[in-house]
Amino acid sequence: MNDRNKNPHPTRLHGLDTLRAFAVMAVLLFHYQHGWSHPAWMDNTVIGLGWTGVDLFFVLSGYLIASQLMKELETTRRISLSHFYLKRSFRILPPFLCVLAVYVFLPEARETESLAPVIKYLTFTQNLGLDVAHHKTFSHAWSLCVEEQFYLVVPLLLGWACLRRSSYRVPIAIGILVVLGILLRERITVAILQETTDANERLHAWKKWVYYPTYARLDGLSIGVLIAWIFQYRPRLREWLEKKHTWMFMLGVGFIVATVTIRELGFRPIVRQFFLLFAVGYGLIVVSAISPHSWLFRLRLAPLSVLATYSYSMYLCHKIVFHLTHQTLAMTGIELNGIDVMLASVAFTVFAAASMHLVIERPSLWLRDAIFGFSGRTRLKLAFGKENPVCCDLNKW
Repeated sequence: MNDRNKNPHPTRLHGLDTLRAFAVMAVLLFHYQHGWSHPAWMDNTVIGLGWTGVDLFFVLSGYLIASQLMKELETTRRISLSHFYLKRSFRILPPFLCVLAVYVFLPEARETESLAPVIKYLTFTQNLGLDVAHHKTFSHAWSLCVEEQFYLVVPLLLGWACLRRSSYRVPIAIGILVVLGILLRERITVAILQETTDANERLHAWKKWVYYPTYARLDGLSIGVLIAWIFQYRPRLREWLEKKHTWMFMLGVGFIVATVTIRELGFRPIVRQFFLLFAVGYGLIVVSAISPHSWLFRLRLAPLSVLATYSYSMYLCHKIVFHLTHQTLAMTGIELNGIDVMLASVAFTVFAAASMHLVIERPSLWLRDAIFGFSGRTRLKLAFGKENPVCCDLNKW
């Protein structure tokens, strides 16, 4: 056998599939718990932390997109903005526009009656000034807006920062973004606390001006970019992190547990920065997941791969499916707070996402590949040298 064909590691980062599946299920169950009749036992479980799945998505997205752009810089010494934006459009827009059309033209499919102005969805600015008290329908699109706005900037940032491999511009830029985020969150939160003493008004204002806006939610994406920079341009540090993969995972979990504990204790100066703390915790877990000898890297479970493949469509359509499932089952007189209804809602979401993937996502990716001559199975090599060919399937990103 030719030695060149020997690959001691999988050609795909299955660890990231595991994390992506975990993230989408965490978000779905959290939304189910807070939006629909559900089993009582869900109220006192870690499902209440499912909203942090979005922070994990941010870290994953920042890592994978930055890795793709850095590899392009390594091979061509430039980033083609037109190709990047067009390829992202083929990936993001078709499923998004399909779900948006359902919300716009089929009002009975809406989980609530309050849809934000359509132009805000089309321009991916729905997260700016989002008032969920009046525009709760399809509100979960806010995280897509954060990512799309980030994508407008990150190619330019990396093009400037990575032209010199020895440059520390990337961590410096990330440090600036993180510090600015900390200062903005602190200043806005203090202003909200001073403006009103009503707990509901404070929470509403905090969500509107801190939780949803892009300027306060760049921590996870920035951490992901930093991980990509380390694994692409700092081989010694990368090798050290890979050897410490178990510690990275344990430290990441410990970071998240500590953040939750501090949040529950209500230590305000720390609580106001828990976006950053969760991002760091999930970032450490991502480092473990892309380390070749870690259990996360080697874990290969078909159900997790399926969930990872359908995760984008699941995220988009799950509230529609939850709503229609409950609405339909309510006509039968069945108790809607049972685990059977919850499992049915999730199962129908997976089925709807699979249908979207086959009918919308795959054809749009095939069209993209035909236009750009870009194979959907093209692998992005993320490591230097032949001994450690760690790769990632870009088809989902």
